[in-house]
Amino acid sequence: MKWFGKALFDQTRQLKTLNIAKNQLSSLGENTFTSLGRLESLNLAGNRLGTIDQNLLRYNVNLRRLILDGNRLDEFPRGALASLYSLTHLSLANNSLRTVPTTAFDGGVDHQHRALRYLNLNGNQLTEISRRQFYVFPGLQTLTLAWNNLTQVRDHTFVDLEELERLTLDGNRVEYLADECFRGLTSLRRLSLCHNVIRDVRPAVVRYMVRLERLDLSHNHLDFIRTRTFDGLHHLRELRLDHNWLRVIEDGGLAVGHSAIHTSLTWLSLDHNQLDRLTRPMLEGLQYLKFLGAHHNHVNYVQV
Repeated sequence: MKWFGKALFDQTRQLKTLNIAKNQLSSLGENTFTSLGRLESLNLAGNRLGTIDQNLLRYNVNLRRLILDGNRLDEFPRGALASLYSLTHLSLANNSLRTVPTTAFDGGVDHQHRALRYLNLNGNQLTEISRRQFYVFPGLQTLTLAWNNLTQVRDHTFVDLEELERLTLDGNRVEYLADECFRGLTSLRRLSLCHNVIRDVRPAVVRYMVRLERLDLSHNHLDFIRTRTFDGLHHLRELRLDHNWLRVIEDGGLAVGHSAIHTSLTWLSLDHNQLDRLTRPMLEGLQYLKFLGAHHNHVNYVQV
């Protein structure tokens, strides 16, 4: 299917779900979905759309789920999503977007879009992110920014996302994490930063994520873990540090609580690093650990 017009849906005004993914649509007229006022889910993934008309979704005020993955979008017109007050799920993966489409929501009743819970921007061409791009989505629970071209995460980038539970930044070129970059993420449970080029994680970077349960720092360039780097992450259960360049883990560097009573880590991966020893002080406070992976290192000494 390469084209269709408004008349196609004139007799289907009760439609709530429309899936026209994996076709060859390159454009859609501004009146295409005008008659579908009750539409709740629209899937346009895998087409050839290079842009979205500013008025395409103007009358689809009940839309909750919009999927535009795998198109050719490089920008969103200002206000194109302003009328979608009920939108909770927006997926824009594998396009050519160079910035977070914040202005697409301009012109709504509220300057913030409080309903949105899920935003997927994987596989685009984002080079930087900042607070001004996310403050309009205070209700976000899942944000995925994997496989873009990000090189750093600045202070206060996510400070307005107090309800965020899952953040994915895999497959970028992130080398630097500012001390305040995760400030405000008090509800975060899963953070993935794998397949970047991070060389250092300072204790200040993780201190705000007090509910974090899973942290993935695998496939980076870490070569050193300081004492108490993860101190205060009392709910952390899984920590992945595999496929780094780790040579040194200071005594107590893997402890995640102020005392043994608060330690909750049960799964730890140190595989594919350059460690030459495993010692008791290195694993201090990990009495609840159930899985420890340390294969493909250079270990020649294990303290017993």
